[in-house]
Amino acid sequence: MQKTPHTLILFLFISTFCNAQSNFVKGVLINNQKDTLSGYIDYREWIKSPSEISFKKETNQASSIYNVNDLRGFVIDYNKETYEALSFEFEKLPRHLTKHQFSSLGIYANRKKEIVDKKKFVRLISKGRINLYQFVDSDLDIQFLVKETDKIVPLVYHIIRIDNEIAKLREYQIQLTNLLSDACKKLPIEKTEYSLNEMKDLVDNYNTCFTKNVKLQITPKDKGKFEYGLLGGVSYSTLNYIYPSPYTNSVIILKGKGNLMPIGGIYLNYVLARGRGKIAVVNEFITYSIKSTVKGIDYSHFNIRYLGLQNLIRYKVYLGNPSIYLLLGLSNGLLINNNSFVEISSTGSTRADSREFRKHEEGIVGGIGTSFNKLMIESRYTRGNGFAVEQYTNTPTNRLEIVIKYNLGK
Repeated sequence: MQKTPHTLILFLFISTFCNAQSNFVKGVLINNQKDTLSGYIDYREWIKSPSEISFKKETNQASSIYNVNDLRGFVIDYNKETYEALSFEFEKLPRHLTKHQFSSLGIYANRKKEIVDKKKFVRLISKGRINLYQFVDSDLDIQFLVKETDKIVPLVYHIIRIDNEIAKLREYQIQLTNLLSDACKKLPIEKTEYSLNEMKDLVDNYNTCFTKNVKLQITPKDKGKFEYGLLGGVSYSTLNYIYPSPYTNSVIILKGKGNLMPIGGIYLNYVLARGRGKIAVVNEFITYSIKSTVKGIDYSHFNIRYLGLQNLIRYKVYLGNPSIYLLLGLSNGLLINNNSFVEISSTGSTRADSREFRKHEEGIVGGIGTSFNKLMIESRYTRGNGFAVEQYTNTPTNRLEIVIKYNLGK
């Protein structure tokens, strides 16, 4: 099977369709003169801090682009999510994927720092005597900033490798101890993790000491949420029939002809709060078929239907236009219908396939998808262990699927 053309066609479809999509919701722009302008903002639930947004005064008008030099900030009406245009600098030392290697803490302390300047729309998390912001750069590391009067301070959290050990250096706790020293009560700074909800709780707790003079910003916490809905699509399935040669010590591999088959089902996902929904647990109940013709001495026509449960992890690698995510997980299928038969080559007659079939197929699933509004489109590949139960016989299956999902719970 030639997979590349199918995948290319899917990506072209996804890109064309997604680029035509938008998500304009009511919002307010704040210009550099502190004047406000109500209208509709193309809301992207940004993981990465944006440098520009699309805005239109009325829904039937063309949109305009505003960047960080044009505005002081903007607010999304329905959830009061607030962004401010800030200029700041911080040390570029990514803490995810590969850890930076240092031979000792002394070498780390005397390192040459890579300081970068940024100007972005950053999310306002807590507002009061001290403002707390969340900034996410292209490496998707979350950075927290605090603003006291007009001074912006990045809160430093590094994860490094010292020889073969991982060190988590929580300099932000020392910074916060100094910044919040005038609190009216003892704050749990040393127990505060470098996460949105815990940092927000800490700074909110501090700002309540000064509520008589400063109006607190009410910013909703990120919460997990459920997605549920319907799915349907097509599956291109093939299989290989592998068995030992009766004459040699080698094996015989018979490659099956592929077929397109429909798939359908329902899904229930849970989107984790951390990382603005980057990670979700995906659960699918689907029905799918393996249909393939294998030519040996006779023709074996396999036609098997399964009821499947798929458990996957979804990880968004970019949330914008388009929103792209990866899928990886396990597939478990229960055989519910078997219409396989054997065609006798010499006579052309057929008979039911009398071989014993495994009732349970297991597989590994990987894929890529995109989402916009209530629709999701996914391209997935599943490698299953097939149905053969005879000793030394294998029937690995391959399914390339294109799936469309409709979210009823968003």
